[in-house]
Amino acid sequence: MKFIKKMNLEINLTVKRHLIAILMLIGLFTVLSFFLNNIFPLINLKTWKFEIPLPIQPRNPVGYDFRWGLYWPVERILNGQNIYIDAFSNYPPFVNIFFMPLQLINENSAYILMVFILLITNIINLYISTRIITNLVFPKLAIDSFSLKIFFISVFFMVLSYTLFGYPFLFSIERGNYDAIALLFSLLTIYFILKQPESLWLHVILLSIATHLKIYPAALFLVLFVIHGMKVIIPTFVTNLILLLSLGFNNALLFLNVMINYVEDPLIWVGNHSGAGFAENLFTFLPTLQEQFASLKPIFTIFPIVIWVVSCYLIIKNLSKDFRIVYLFMVSMPLMCVVPTVSHDYKLVILSSALLIFLALLTYKIIRLSKLWDYLQLITVLILFFFIGRSFAYNEGLIKFISNKYPLIIIFSLIMLVNILPISKLINLQHENIQQRTLDTI
Repeated sequence: MKFIKKMNLEINLTVKRHLIAILMLIGLFTVLSFFLNNIFPLINLKTWKFEIPLPIQPRNPVGYDFRWGLYWPVERILNGQNIYIDAFSNYPPFVNIFFMPLQLINENSAYILMVFILLITNIINLYISTRIITNLVFPKLAIDSFSLKIFFISVFFMVLSYTLFGYPFLFSIERGNYDAIALLFSLLTIYFILKQPESLWLHVILLSIATHLKIYPAALFLVLFVIHGMKVIIPTFVTNLILLLSLGFNNALLFLNVMINYVEDPLIWVGNHSGAGFAENLFTFLPTLQEQFASLKPIFTIFPIVIWVVSCYLIIKNLSKDFRIVYLFMVSMPLMCVVPTVSHDYKLVILSSALLIFLALLTYKIIRLSKLWDYLQLITVLILFFFIGRSFAYNEGLIKFISNKYPLIIIFSLIMLVNILPISKLINLQHENIQQRTLDTI
């Protein structure tokens, strides 16, 4: 009981002082993340030399995923070859259509262009996330518009700095992987659901493109079903069938066969933060569990699905309108990271949007309740993302256990889960207070 009372301790600050305190914590997190994850590792504590360690094991040539997955397959298609028969590609057929314009320039120039596309896309993703959450939270906070704009602009640049200086983004550049582009179409889906809720076909097309770029955004079709109901089925079926058959019926079947083999035999290493990847990583610390791999692998895969299902149930039941849509999007990000059997660390860039949105929601909760518990949650989330943005190559001793990001992502998903009901109560209470003030005025 004493512990609960301490957690419910009220921090008596004005709204503006709360905003300043939150910005200071996020700013400190950003500075320390950059220094401890990028600068301090240059000091070799064994040889006592100033060295430049590699945060990843680079492939030769640079941009290997881009070349192998996006450029070479399209080149083969244009030369009349089949990219699935000899397993030259495990990407959906539509990916080849989407990136075909890159064939207008040579391979190395195309990779450099891709680097800048990834940079711009990550910036746009966080900008859209900021627009979405500010439109959602602004009307709920009784504070002047200028102060809120300064606050959210500051949070945007801090999270952007964290993202661009982090190991996942560097990894995505080195490999040339395009998860950020799939996230862009997912975010556009959410944005247009909020702005144009009746545009069913637009929502389906945007999300279908995201799904046929990286498959895992398919989890967000739940959002479309919640908004549009049964009306979403036919447009979804038609759009996804067209995209699947974009290289013909035979190639669609060959792709599905390649994907089955790819899922059954994934590349397992410390930088694969899927449930299967974490199970394998666990055995390096607890070798006695090696015999239980067959059972642990599905358990670690099913557990985040259970968290997601419970989260979605509580969101749909307790939140309404725009808050429901944004929260469903946010809790789906961890699911997309840990459930696919192949989830290499470059995919972690998609979590930055979820981080930004959750920081805004937690800010709303802190301003309304002023509880110590919410500040502790804020600090916990920032610590989680400090290690999410840190390369496994720099971890030694006890923290080597969290070189695989799976447990960090799971904890983040649980924190989002436990905040659903408190935030829903806050929103409902504020709505009731507004209604009561309206009645009193009348």
